[in-house]
Amino acid sequence: MGGDDVGWRCAPAMGRSGGIITMWDKNRGTLLDSFQGQGYLGVVLMWGVKKINCVIINVYASCLMQAKKALWMDLLVAMKVYGTTLYCILGDFNSVRSAEEMRGAKSKDTLEFQKSRSRWLKEGDANTGFFHACVKTRKRSNSIVALKKGRVWLSRPDEVRSEVVSYFRKHFEEVSWERPTLDGVEFLQI
Repeated sequence: MGGDDVGWRCAPAMGRSGGIITMWDKNRGTLLDSFQGQGYLGVVLMWGVKKINCVIINVYASCLMQAKKALWMDLLVAMKVYGTTLYCILGDFNSVRSAEEMRGAKSKDTLEFQKSRSRWLKEGDANTGFFHACVKTRKRSNSIVALKKGRVWLSRPDEVRSEVVSYFRKHFEEVSWERPTLDGVEFLQI
């Protein structure tokens, strides 16, 4: 799968959450519609030889329970709107499998938070210079000021942006691979 035979839709990154991309083989499915919301991206495809409508929803759920509830309400509404019986809902639901998993995450996060609060109480309120240094450091570490392309450094924002877009376009277009097959195993197709 690659090149012109790939259909795709994407939702941009929001905050600390990554973006979402959904891709499909255009020879097997035709895009009828797409929709997106906080933490999900859906496509409605006319799929397979029988041209059956199906909805594929790619999820990147929040860790917050209230946001998860809102996500599921949105998905239920989408299922009613598109009215088909074939759905595929997949992705990262950020679910916790066991109490130990939750305890480990909480204790580590709590310890880090307490350390940062302690330092902030000692130095932050008494020294606004410390606060501004933290802000500047964070801004510097989150930005790309220059990018090396071959032997040339790109430093103008439009050059950097253009090179990043070009790199990822090329990266996703040039990937070609053959799907593994299981000899003698027949899979049902829609």
